[in-house]
Amino acid sequence: MYPIRRAGMIFAGLFAVATTACADNSQDIKTCIMYPEDVKAAIAACTRLIDDPPMMDTTRHGWFASRGNHKRKAGDQKGAMADFDEAIRLKPNDPQLYEMRAEFHAELGHADKAKADAKKAERLRAKK
Repeated sequence: MYPIRRAGMIFAGLFAVATTACADNSQDIKTCIMYPEDVKAAIAACTRLIDDPPMMDTTRHGWFASRGNHKRKAGDQKGAMADFDEAIRLKPNDPQLYEMRAEFHAELGHADKAKADAKKAERLRAKK
């Protein structure tokens, strides 16, 4: 398999934003970042953050990545992939995003796409 890190690692940066976000978004941030049993609530919270992000939000890509993981858990393969793609579009030099998408491609049996994303992540990590 490919050297892929767990998806939860990206959320450490998002948690930092949570501490500076306005109070109106704090529950959505918490729900979107964590992995609650109620996946629909998590998807809804992430969607609200995407549509109405916290002030000074520089981690919008992370809301897409988190929502993608929740959709993945809910079995929405197409929606999850679209969110991972959008996260990468918003922050194309983040190796964790490619690792997350590589892991998902591997789950879906898309070996060539998984390998390509894993290699891209390795190249990006080598540049740092």
